[in-house]
Amino acid sequence: MKKGVNKKLSIDNRFLIISLLIISIIAIAIIGSYSGRTINTTKTSLSVSPDVIRPGEYVNIILNPSEVGVYKQYWVCKPNGACPGRQYMHCGSFKCQSESTAQYKSSSSWEEGIYYVKMFDYQTKSFIKAYFTISNE
Repeated sequence: MKKGVNKKLSIDNRFLIISLLIISIIAIAIIGSYSGRTINTTKTSLSVSPDVIRPGEYVNIILNPSEVGVYKQYWVCKPNGACPGRQYMHCGSFKCQSESTAQYKSSSSWEEGIYYVKMFDYQTKSFIKAYFTISNE
């Protein structure tokens, strides 16, 4: 009778050891797959300079994208939300992944107000904006 009990315990022990071994291998594989990855915490920044211009003057657009990138097309939008034209940053492809700059000449017929430049950011999957003011003063 004792021999049967010992056989049953040894089979249960083997099953337990094999199960723990398999779970350990899976855990190591999961941890290993994440250890090589870094999470990109760098956010895209879009700015304009100067902050205030007169109608017909240039505004400088400065883009510093995250590693994920930004679509190279940008819009300059009026205070009412209308974005009459689109322009492109010179990034070398459809996606800007390094710092880029552009100059945009405002129209001499634009009225005073707060205008903005917008671009699509692939990291946030939304548009980012930078604001500037047109003033006659």
